[in-house]
Amino acid sequence: MSPITIGVISIAACIMLIAGILKNFYLKSLIKTSETGDLDAINAMLSMPLIKVVLSDYVCDLYKLKVLYRTRRMIEFEEFLNYMLKADYKEENKKSFLELYFHTFVVKNEQKYAKIVLDTIKETNDVVMERYCNWSYEVFFNNRTDFIDEMDKIMDTKDYYGFTLGAIIFAMAKQYELLGDKQNAYLYYYNSKLVFHTSAVYYPLIEPKLQELEPDVDLSKLKNEK
Repeated sequence: MSPITIGVISIAACIMLIAGILKNFYLKSLIKTSETGDLDAINAMLSMPLIKVVLSDYVCDLYKLKVLYRTRRMIEFEEFLNYMLKADYKEENKKSFLELYFHTFVVKNEQKYAKIVLDTIKETNDVVMERYCNWSYEVFFNNRTDFIDEMDKIMDTKDYYGFTLGAIIFAMAKQYELLGDKQNAYLYYYNSKLVFHTSAVYYPLIEPKLQELEPDVDLSKLKNEK
C-alpha cells in the first residue's frame, strides 16, 4: 500500500471519528435541551451551522416539533407539523415520523391532529401502514367495534410485527372493551404488553387498563389463552 493511499485512509478515518464525536455531542445536547422545553434554546442550537449537517434536517426538525408540542404552543406546533408532513425526508424517516405522531395523537386523544397525519399517511401508498392506522383512528375516535375479525385474520400474515402488531392487538382490546367483553379486553391488553417495547406510546396505558378490568375477569380462564 502506497504512502498516499495510507494517508487518504488515515484522513478519512479521522473525519469519520470527528463526525461521530460531533454527532454524539449534538444529539445529547439536543435531547437535554428538548427535555427543558426551552424553545429559544432549541432554536439557538438549530441555528448552529454544523448541526443539521451532522444530525440531518429530519432529526433537528423532530426535536423542534417535540418541544412545540410539549410546551403546547399549538399554533406554532400545527404550522411546523404541516411543514414536516410536506418535507422531503428519507422514506424510512418519513414513515417513522408519521407512525410516531399519529399514535401519539391517538393516545393523547388529539383527533384533529391524528386526522391530519392520517390523511398524509393515505397519500404515501403504504397500504399496510394506512390500514392499521385507519383501524386505530376509527376504533379510538369513532368507537368502531367491527374490525375484530379482520384484525384477527391479518395477524396471521407477515405484514404486521413489532409496534404495528402491538397497535393492532391494543385496538382489538379496545373494541372488546367497548363491547363490554372484559374477559377478552383484558386478554388482548395483556398480549399487547408482551409485544410492545416499553418505550412504545401505548405501553404506559396498558397496566392501568389491566388493573381496571381485573376485578371483573376470571384470571383462571386466561391462563390457557395467553
